[in-house]
Amino acid sequence: MAPLPAERLKPSDVFSICGLDFAGPLYASDAVGKKFYILLFTCCVVRAVHLELCESLSLGDFMLAYKRFFARRGQPTKILSDNAKTFQAAQRLIADSSTGDTVKWSFNAPRAPWRGGIWERLVRYLKQSLKKTLGNRVLKRSELETALVEVESVINSRPLTSPIRENSLVLIREDNCPRLHWPMARVIRLLPGRDGLVRTIELKTARGILVRPIQRVHVYELDDGNESDYILEESNQAKSDEDQSVNEGLPTFSNRRLGVTKRGRIVKPPNRLDL
Repeated sequence: MAPLPAERLKPSDVFSICGLDFAGPLYASDAVGKKFYILLFTCCVVRAVHLELCESLSLGDFMLAYKRFFARRGQPTKILSDNAKTFQAAQRLIADSSTGDTVKWSFNAPRAPWRGGIWERLVRYLKQSLKKTLGNRVLKRSELETALVEVESVINSRPLTSPIRENSLVLIREDNCPRLHWPMARVIRLLPGRDGLVRTIELKTARGILVRPIQRVHVYELDDGNESDYILEESNQAKSDEDQSVNEGLPTFSNRRLGVTKRGRIVKPPNRLDL
């Protein structure tokens, strides 16, 4: 796999470098026969998303959605997209405007859809979320707009990515564990391979030192090491207080505490022969 572009690894304002794409069509019960489309913006650094409902794929409707995005998220410095005619026309229009000098638009090579994987993956998440939320129901336009905002919130609630470096505050992804219960840790050492690329890191957690692949960690958006130390310390203290409060309420059995699973089930320790 080729390395990521440097601009995607450099910390920057959210949505200052963004990719965009259309998804759809969708239908509304109060606009029979009319097609609606979703314009998806995604930050190329932290992978946050912004969704806008459009009445068509025309340049005019695209510019209205772009202006709403610009007013709420700020002006991007670079936009990436495929070669759709609407995007090409929008690029020329923005280039001729007063903000044209500050916005750079980069198009993928023709007939190379895999180069848009950064937004195509999020289009998939969007469609999955809408399918699970709506099923076969057809909503009114106002209800559809509300559903899109809720889907946007759900997608953005996942851990957003950021370049990993020493002293970064991270969440460790664990199997069969709810996301809200993933343990917090701090990166204490990067472990590069023989080719110089970092694929493994050493982490400090409340329970000791761990080594994990970088695919298992999600970085918090915190640049100040002191701040991350404070939050980690606060989290560890809260976890310690929680463990203590749980243990204090447990009965004893043969001078041993009963165990508690992650889902709150009390487990009695097994009897062992004293040999």
